[in-house]
Amino acid sequence: MPFELVYDNDFSAPLGPEWFRYNGIPACCPTSRWDAANAVVQNGRLILRGLRQPDGTYRTAGVSLPHLNVTYGRVRFRGRFDKGLGLKMCALLWPQTGFQPPEIDFAESRTEDAARTTMCTTLHYPPTGGNAVRHEIAKDFSQWHTWGVTWMPGHVSCTVDNKTWAVFEDASLGKVVVPKTPMHFAIQTTMGSPGKAKPDKTTPPEVSLHVDSVAVWRYQG
Repeated sequence: MPFELVYDNDFSAPLGPEWFRYNGIPACCPTSRWDAANAVVQNGRLILRGLRQPDGTYRTAGVSLPHLNVTYGRVRFRGRFDKGLGLKMCALLWPQTGFQPPEIDFAESRTEDAARTTMCTTLHYPPTGGNAVRHEIAKDFSQWHTWGVTWMPGHVSCTVDNKTWAVFEDASLGKVVVPKTPMHFAIQTTMGSPGKAKPDKTTPPEVSLHVDSVAVWRYQG
């Protein structure tokens, strides 16, 4: 088989030391703040909690597997995201060496999509983060779905419930966009960045991302 399973977690036990919990202000969203205490495992699920603060902002959460870097592979996670204006989620592959590019956001929402009706995928490629190609799919992701990405030489494809909905290929795009450097899985929630939708009175006091399972494979082709 071209893929070897190297990590599988159904969150039947507390979050292990392989997971890094985020804390502080994310570079992407300076009005947001991650709180490590908001990444919890309850009833067999990883929950990245988004909690309203007294000033109306939200503390959110993010985690990653920074010591499980692969050069080409596959990731699947099963999850759902609570409805609520002004908060977003992103599941991604992040480079081992530091800040993007490259970066593969294979399941990313928008802060203005309170009803959770549209999911995006964006591949950021060198030399700058402004170099990117995107796809979008209509899907109610407040319900449970399995989202995935397959990354091989010259090829990236994204799936939902085992059906491919987006493909990026060097050959079809006529340029090198597919990463060739080690990357690892991360998943996070944030509050709206400058110029984006913010939470309002319609936003529930808790808006959380629920993750039922995560699996990572290494490509052996």
